[in-house]
Amino acid sequence: MRTRPSNKKKTPTSLDQGLEEQKRLVSSELKESVINDFLRKSRSYSLAQHRWKLPRSCTKLLDNDPYTPFLKILSSILRHFWKESCAQGTRKIVDTHATRLPHRGADSANHSSSPSFVIKALGPSFSSSGSNPGGDLGEIGFSNVSSCIDIRIEDKEIPVSEQLTRVAIYARQIFIQQPNRRFVRLLILSGEHFRLFHFDRSGVQYTPLVNFHDDPHTFVRVVLGLSSPDESDIGLNTSIQWTIENGQKVSGTLRTHNSEGQEVIYPLSSVEPFFFRGGIRGRATICWSVRDSVTGEELVVKDSWRDDDRVSEHVYLQEALGIPGVVQMVSCEPDRGQTKHLRGFGDSIPAGFHNRIETRVVIKSYGKSVKYFTSAMQVVCALRDAIAGHMELYKKGTLHRDVSIYNVLLGKPDAEPGYRGILIDFDMATRRDGGSSTDWRVLSYAETTTMTHFPATT
Repeated sequence: MRTRPSNKKKTPTSLDQGLEEQKRLVSSELKESVINDFLRKSRSYSLAQHRWKLPRSCTKLLDNDPYTPFLKILSSILRHFWKESCAQGTRKIVDTHATRLPHRGADSANHSSSPSFVIKALGPSFSSSGSNPGGDLGEIGFSNVSSCIDIRIEDKEIPVSEQLTRVAIYARQIFIQQPNRRFVRLLILSGEHFRLFHFDRSGVQYTPLVNFHDDPHTFVRVVLGLSSPDESDIGLNTSIQWTIENGQKVSGTLRTHNSEGQEVIYPLSSVEPFFFRGGIRGRATICWSVRDSVTGEELVVKDSWRDDDRVSEHVYLQEALGIPGVVQMVSCEPDRGQTKHLRGFGDSIPAGFHNRIETRVVIKSYGKSVKYFTSAMQVVCALRDAIAGHMELYKKGTLHRDVSIYNVLLGKPDAEPGYRGILIDFDMATRRDGGSSTDWRVLSYAETTTMTHFPATT
């Protein structure tokens, strides 16, 4: 992970002085006059002193309660601009510095974090956190927040690497506990400055330090961007939505397009995905089990973020149509979004940035991994059919390059010969004639990295 070194002598840079592409990380549609009207009326901001009503020294802020003054400021912004959402309780600033928000994940048992504040959210993508480490039903967790805000009051500037390490924990848990997340944005506050972090499947981007006293308009826009009632504004994939009852997901739907390009809505067979990669950076593959409402057929929807220079999986699946022993595609959306657009780079892409493209494929559903075979005959037949399918693909010029027991599935019960074993997952596939220049060994290693960092330039 590369980090930008701290420079104590350097004057913090405002967003308005540079990093034009990062302005798109905040709510920019609000007119200056509207924010000016809020600042004139707000009891949390002093027009005469041109600053928010906070103690001028870190010592005074630390000696007193450092959370209440910030809580009042943040809450006043939400109440003024998101009146309806605040009244309905769909967005609310909550002090969580003494609350343990439970982690999820294979390596997160009994772990928890305590951000200074969270923006609690209600809506079709949010559910209560369930049981917390203390055993009680948790009303607030990473599963029902739009963002986290951390206060770090120090006499000296905190290195970006230390801030990044802290907020990356929050970002990863939000990605895990909100599986329809496309990006996560988090905020660090000090006595006079803030820094905004943006996490997506290409890694992390952050702003320079911005003085929120000198630049209250940008600060207001940032807070509103983190708390927007529009779920797509805060990074959620709204094609996947749930019905929430008593704070829990009870059912859900997934909206996509069929092979003819027409919109289709599939009911989710389970409110949780059956496969999910827990890292931040990389393909972030997630698989949903859905049901065709017309035919009743069980299908699988696979969402992933492929590297910009790789051929989309749907190309190989298209060539595999009709080949026994190979997964069959129903429909696809090869470009649902790109990380460069999430960051607002436009045509100017920073050096070292690796763009990723969101891809969705709908495929037929099969059995479990071949590792769960129940007889010698079953496993031999499954491997035979998958190998035969691979041979047919090879004749067409495709190499799978990632054959494993997890990428060979058992066929459906009573499957005909040729369909007793199914080869899946063509993310690593390439052309036999060397059409791809990517070394699969390097790519596999890179994708084990949880995140990367691209330093801000001033």
